[in-house]
Amino acid sequence: MEQKGKILIIDDNEDVLFALNLLLEPYVEKIKVTTQPSRIEHFMTTFHPDVVLLDMNFRRDAISGQEGFDCLEQIQHLDPQAVVIFMTAYSDTDKAVRAIKAGATDFISKPWEKEKIAGNPFFGHSAESVPQGSRASAGTGECPERR
Repeated sequence: MEQKGKILIIDDNEDVLFALNLLLEPYVEKIKVTTQPSRIEHFMTTFHPDVVLLDMNFRRDAISGQEGFDCLEQIQHLDPQAVVIFMTAYSDTDKAVRAIKAGATDFISKPWEKEKIAGNPFFGHSAESVPQGSRASAGTGECPERR
């Protein structure tokens, strides 16, 4: 299987980062993960990801998605052509429409179906090429900050 591209995954939940890393590893060249949105500039300028998977909420009890929109704006400032895919456990139609209008390329609800992630055309694969099976879950544990 040919591996394509580099992915940056930004999510406050380390379980989500671990699951996505495991799921996408066979399909991509390289993956970087962070729990800290403050590291976006560093990764955008040193890693130059082809795709950014971006959570929309980073504080406990935050559900508005505004943090994600702020991060999207920062990413677009650093790379106007960036492919950004939003992820959230608090999805609704209004949020999805707002995300696409703001410049996100796609919008994925958690928990996700692995075919929806790995079969995304931005990773160079169709859903038909991804083995069918279980759903990945977004975990509920708190994550410690990475240093």
